[in-house]
Amino acid sequence: MPVWMAALHKKFLDGRTHGNIRIFLARLISNRSKVFQPYARFWVTPLVQLIVSGETGGAGFQYFMVDLMVTILSWSTTAIVEVSILSGYFPL
Repeated sequence: MPVWMAALHKKFLDGRTHGNIRIFLARLISNRSKVFQPYARFWVTPLVQLIVSGETGGAGFQYFMVDLMVTILSWSTTAIVEVSILSGYFPL
């Protein structure tokens, strides 16, 4: 992972980072998904966690969440979401 991307990843994972910053970074990732795709295995879990956290800016199923899911699904050839990632959020 490039140094600049590692810095973004560290900021995204930091528990002290404000939700708006995470949303901004997630939007950056979804808008430039081809740049982030080679490193998708590092980004899938944090993005899924953001989607299920409810910090995406309101109630309901928003376009932003759909954009993030489309991004994650477009990375399916690069990074595969494991069931263990989702098991903490959804009963199987």
